[in-house]
Amino acid sequence: MKTWVDVIQKEGVTRLTDRWPLVFLNEQESDRDISDNAKSITGIDGVIPGTNVYAPFEKTFQFAIYARDSYDAKIIFREMRELLQVREPFFIRYEREPGHRFAVNRVKIEPPEFTKGSFKQGVINMTCNVYKGYAESLGTTMNPITFNQEIWAIGNKLLVYDDLIYTHTSKEFQIYNASSDKIDPRMRHQLDITIRCQGKPTLVNKTTGDIFVYSGVSLQMEDSLLISGVYPYRNSFHCGKDTNHGVITLAKGWNEFHVLGTSKHIISFDFPFLYR
Repeated sequence: MKTWVDVIQKEGVTRLTDRWPLVFLNEQESDRDISDNAKSITGIDGVIPGTNVYAPFEKTFQFAIYARDSYDAKIIFREMRELLQVREPFFIRYEREPGHRFAVNRVKIEPPEFTKGSFKQGVINMTCNVYKGYAESLGTTMNPITFNQEIWAIGNKLLVYDDLIYTHTSKEFQIYNASSDKIDPRMRHQLDITIRCQGKPTLVNKTTGDIFVYSGVSLQMEDSLLISGVYPYRNSFHCGKDTNHGVITLAKGWNEFHVLGTSKHIISFDFPFLYR
C-alpha cells in the first residue's frame, strides 16, 4: 500500500505524495509542554493545582525525494513552500493515523539533502506546528459513524458494537464522547448543540453537572436554538441575555442528559472527537 500525506485547505485536498515525486518515510512528534497553572501561597507547603493547559506541539514528516536533477529538486522545494507556507491555517492528515487530522498554522521545510554524489535522490523534512495542541477526528458526530466511511478509523476509539446516536427526541438520552479528553467549549473545543422544540428548554448533563437554561420567549418547532460553544443563538440572533449563561461540556465516555421545559423537541450534538 502506498503511503500518503494530505494537506486539507479551503481550496481542496492535496496529496503531497501524488503531486510530487515523494515517498513518505516516517513522522516524529515532539513532547507536549503543559502549563499546570498551579498557585503557591507563601508559608504553606506545596501548591494549589490548576487546570492543565496544553501548548502546541511539532509534527515532523520525512520524505524521500526523487528528482531528475538539482534544478528539478529546487522547483519541487519552491512549489512545496508555496503550498504549505501560507497565511491561513489548514489541516494535515496521513495514512498512519487516517482518522485524525492536525490543525497547522506554521510549516518549516528544510531544503533537500541529497545522497553524496547524486542530485536525484535525497531526503526532505517538513515540520508542522500543531497549534491547537491536539488532534481531532476527520469527521464530526453528524457524519454517519461506520467504518465503511473513509473518515473513521480504528484509532478514533469508537464503540464498534454500540449504535452511537447524536440526534434525540426523548427526555432522557446518552451522548458518547470518544475523545481522550473532556470537551470544553471554554477551551475553544468545537461543540454545537441545536434544539428545535415547543417550550423553554433546560438542558442538563447529569454526568458533569452542567445546566443550560433558556428563559426567553417560548420556542416553536420551526425555531432554532443553537448553543455554539459558549454562545447561544435563537434563529441566528445572539440570545445570551435570555439564558443562565450555562456552558455544556462533555466528559470522556458516556454522558447522561435530561431535557426539561419542552412538550416535544429534537436535539442534535455536532462535534469532532479530540485526541492528545
